[in-house]
Amino acid sequence: MTPLIRAEALSHSYKTRRFLRPNLSHMALDGIDLSLAAGETLAVVGESGSGKSTLGRMLLGIERPTGGRVSYEGRDLSSFGPAEALRLTQDLQMVFQNPSAALDPRLAVISQIAEPLLIHKLAGLAEARSRAAEMMERVGLPPPLANRTPKLLSGGQRQRVVIARALMTGPRFVVFDEAVSALDVSVQAQILELIRSLRRSGGFASLFITHDLRVVRHVADRVAVLYLGRLVEEGPARQIFAAPGHPYTRALLAAIPGSPLPRAARLHAGEIRREVGLGCALVSRCPVASALCAQLTPPLVRLAPGRRLTCHHPLPRPAPRAQGAEAATAGLVHSVASQEESA
Repeated sequence: MTPLIRAEALSHSYKTRRFLRPNLSHMALDGIDLSLAAGETLAVVGESGSGKSTLGRMLLGIERPTGGRVSYEGRDLSSFGPAEALRLTQDLQMVFQNPSAALDPRLAVISQIAEPLLIHKLAGLAEARSRAAEMMERVGLPPPLANRTPKLLSGGQRQRVVIARALMTGPRFVVFDEAVSALDVSVQAQILELIRSLRRSGGFASLFITHDLRVVRHVADRVAVLYLGRLVEEGPARQIFAAPGHPYTRALLAAIPGSPLPRAARLHAGEIRREVGLGCALVSRCPVASALCAQLTPPLVRLAPGRRLTCHHPLPRPAPRAQGAEAATAGLVHSVASQEESA
């Protein structure tokens, strides 16, 4: 079965301009292989600067790769002409990290939600506004907000507007780029529950980009962990949380506030190696690194169906009491139900 979205050996580098070192290249992504099936949710996690947002933009065709390819339903995105690319944006949508920057401060909410239908000529003005009002109800925005401008909305309401606008064309693949990172914890839980319910009813595939593992467990089917542009671990979400195989994945779990994982699981305060030749990029920070890690780049190996890892010293056993991380996320989502019941 052909995946909906596939990245093959995907690489991307940026030219950085420095006074003493002009035209220096920074490798944002390095040989990424990923695929998503229709209706599936893949969470991409990692620290800031790991290449998560770059990956999301490239899967949508917003940026072109410097190496490798991205295909949609088996067809290379680079082969789409201008007219086809415009049509493709109906199927591929993105929810950006900062809703305030993604919205026009001068336009009313309902006009911005209806705009995709007008751009793609899918409806006239009256029908577009009517369908926009229906979408507002679907994402939990009350009708009195329709004629307000974004500055008169709360952060959670603005995020709902951005989500509503992204879903207006009935996309098949949506990228959520840090969609809840700037929100209060209680609002985060509401938006996460909204995304879960929309995914169940809409059936679209999604890429959920985040640096916070608390929000991953209840929105993702699979998890991909990036470090400095490289894929270090991938697998089903339940397996990643129960038994992280890579020291970096375990360190991310240990960094969750209130995590029961021991301090030994956390990374050392070593130098971040952004320009790496041979050897593991994590070697200066890894608590289990050896001389081999500095000399030989670990290959990406398949541990089990759907489970891949790149490490010379994978963790042999489940991390002690890793369920505490799941409990933290469960409590986050449970607060949604409590709030909805009280409302």
